[in-house]
Amino acid sequence: MPFITPTCASFFAHWKNLAHEGVSPHSSAFLDRAPAALMPYTLILELLPEGILVRFMGSGVVNRWRADFTCEYLSARIEASQHQRFLNTVETICRHRVGARMVGQAITSFDRSISFEAVCLPLMVDEGKPPRCVRFSHELCELERNERKTASIWDDHPHWIDLGNGLPPGTVR
Repeated sequence: MPFITPTCASFFAHWKNLAHEGVSPHSSAFLDRAPAALMPYTLILELLPEGILVRFMGSGVVNRWRADFTCEYLSARIEASQHQRFLNTVETICRHRVGARMVGQAITSFDRSISFEAVCLPLMVDEGKPPRCVRFSHELCELERNERKTASIWDDHPHWIDLGNGLPPGTVR
């Protein structure tokens, strides 16, 4: 499964380099060793009973949205239909320990639709802590000056990445 953007490929290679024998890197190890060039486009998401909490939002993502969602639930920021798709994907990533590559669309404040590529991968956490995953994205088209993202359309069919635990039942690569 080739990546479209070199930055998503680099992000995946970095994550894979930190993983040991099919075990995802720990959240703290990932943060301690994250390349400075990639962290601005990174989100760390926590799966809670109430929904997906944004635990970390890199400055590049904040700039794209012109808003910081850190410590907010994604359900407050995205449409219900889109939230359910993304929730299903994040639950699968966290519970099955599988990766996902997505190509989606974002709507901007200039009413443009721009494509992006994203990769979402599980992170280990201390026992008793909520599951986490890390998401990295790269727009395939640059935002204009003073333009911001206003909505995202999540891919219904992510490309699953077997990280050593097999693919989720009923899914295809």
